[in-house]
Amino acid sequence: MESVITRIGKLLAKAESTDSVDEAEALFAKAQALASRYSVELAVARRSQAKTEARETPEERTIDLGRPGQHHLKQIAALFLVVATANDVRCLIATNSSVMYPMGFPSDLDVTEAIHVALSEQMVRFGNAWLRAGDWRHEHYDAGVDRWGRVVRKPMTARVARRSFYEGFITEIRRRFTEARDEAVAESERRHAAESAVADGKRVSVTSLALREKTEEVNEFHRQRVRSLRVRSSWRGSATMATRGPSSEAGRRAGARASMSSARQVSGG
Repeated sequence: MESVITRIGKLLAKAESTDSVDEAEALFAKAQALASRYSVELAVARRSQAKTEARETPEERTIDLGRPGQHHLKQIAALFLVVATANDVRCLIATNSSVMYPMGFPSDLDVTEAIHVALSEQMVRFGNAWLRAGDWRHEHYDAGVDRWGRVVRKPMTARVARRSFYEGFITEIRRRFTEARDEAVAESERRHAAESAVADGKRVSVTSLALREKTEEVNEFHRQRVRSLRVRSSWRGSATMATRGPSSEAGRRAGARASMSSARQVSGG
């Protein structure tokens, strides 16, 4: 685990230090692929340890995302969910979005926490730079509908511009993680092509079976926690998910070049 994290850290540190955008993106893609590959291969290895005492089991952690009432906590929480999903982690979230309760295997939780801290810091930093540049002042946004059902357009505010930027950033990070995950699964399928197992009367690849069993185990742990805590409602997230406009597109571009090397405390917003 530590050697993999060290390798990822070196790639990302190099990505952040280079002056070449193309090189930075290539290094980040390599690091991201390594993280995804590690997650998938660990699931396959974990399955072979199913009957050993040393095998990992799911657990729950508590992550403070910010102060209750802090602006844009929902976007910070939404980013956590994107990273968690990519690493087979399920979550419960406080109604005010200030605390996250991720559930999964310890190694997956470690990776999720580290990546989320780094990406959150960059999302805030890039968002601050976008606001300082001031291009958002020329925008308008949909503020709802009037009594006649017509869309009301209002001049962009700093708070709405930041939210739109963050949501564009999150959309791009989700795309990148999905792509990296798909590539990691395909690579694992090729690596273990000669291995298979029987499930539900059918022969399936060991990779597919390991990932399915991992998901089922984490989901069962999550269901038990939901029942024991008597959770009655689901987290609604942000009221809207921006998909267009200069601020959202700026967020997407920032998400495309983000690395995961920083681990400083998130602030601002």
